[in-house]
Amino acid sequence: MAQERKEIISDSTPGALYPKNDLDEREIASYKTALDTALKDDRINNIAVTAPYGVGKSTILESYFNIRKDSYPWYIKWYNARIRKINALKKQYLMSPKLFNEVEDYEFINLPNFFGILESNDLQKKVVEQLLFKSNPKRYPFSKLKRIKDTSIIIDIVTLLIFLIGVVSSLYLYSKATNKQSFFIV
Repeated sequence: MAQERKEIISDSTPGALYPKNDLDEREIASYKTALDTALKDDRINNIAVTAPYGVGKSTILESYFNIRKDSYPWYIKWYNARIRKINALKKQYLMSPKLFNEVEDYEFINLPNFFGILESNDLQKKVVEQLLFKSNPKRYPFSKLKRIKDTSIIIDIVTLLIFLIGVVSSLYLYSKATNKQSFFIV
């Protein structure tokens, strides 16, 4: 984890406040106790952590969830390691982001402008937008929210080829059905 932290620091913007995600259990013990208690309660679906900018909300939550990931069963850890490798290869060779998502038992939503004047409906709208934008659009086929789709050049070329094969085969079948030789010389 220390190596991962050094990589984050090496390509970060000077002066930016990045969350540390490598605090140990001792450093976040009181927060861990409160979060564990809240997560064990089946009636609690959402947990909000609010405080001014830069006090460490994301640091505490990211460290907590990293510690929580260490308690996942071995097969989920193994699966997540393979997913990280596949995503890294895809990003390296196809220049597009994640192909698959890791298995996690939480959803982390960050509302950076929470302390501006927000109506209750605006806050709910921002939470729902983040949930929908982060998820795969195929999970919500009837959503009216338009999302940017991640496509790669390979998917675009395959789609174009399938379309062209469909057009050519349709023209061929049409010319055979109408006995016209104008489309193809046979």
